[in-house]
This record gives sequence, C-alpha cells and structure tokens, in this order.
Amino acid sequence: MRFELVPFVPRPRDQKGWLMSRKPICLVPVHWTPREVHAHGCSDGSHIHITHAERRQLIAAGVADYVVYPRVLRLKRVVPLRGLSAKAGEYLATQIYAGRAWARTMLAHMLRSSTA
Repeated sequence: MRFELVPFVPRPRDQKGWLMSRKPICLVPVHWTPREVHAHGCSDGSHIHITHAERRQLIAAGVADYVVYPRVLRLKRVVPLRGLSAKAGEYLATQIYAGRAWARTMLAHMLRSSTA
C-alpha cells in the first residue's frame, strides 16, 4: 500500500483576517423562495455567486437576507421610501463603480421594473 503526501493548503483569509470557505455564496433573484432555490442548480446559470466578504457587506448594508442559511442570499426589494433609498442607493452606487456583478444585476432589475 502506497500513500501520497498531499501538500497542506491553508484556507484563504479575507482582508480582516477571517477564515473564508472555498465554497461560493449563491445570490438569487428577489422573487425566489426556498422551494425555487432547491429547483435550480449552480450550473444552470440562473443566479450568480459572490464571495464571503461580499456577503458580509450585503448583510451589513441591509440589502440582502438569507433564503437558505448560510449558503443562499436573496436581494431585498428596494422600497421607494426616502430613508431606505438613500441608505441603499449610495452603497449600491459605490458597488457598481467597484465592478461588482451583483450590483450591476440589481441595477438592471431596478431599471427594468421602473420602465414597465
């Protein structure tokens, strides 16, 4: 019987030094329910994936919540109230300029639903 030594690869850490999982976080559309989450797979192109750091930012900003804890997030609907729009709008704008895919997706959804 022969054993091969597998090199130890440490888990990645974010900017604050927190350990990060190698598994991505699913970010699903606002209308998805837990049942719809289970009906889709990560390889069918129905949603995007974000990092753990982006997940923490979205939760802290209050623009996303868990559909299936802890692996699946859903963007919250943007309610056209002055306080919430001002809070989420500034954060969304900075994330769009930073090139975040989830932010571009949310903006496209907002533009599509406002013209309908």
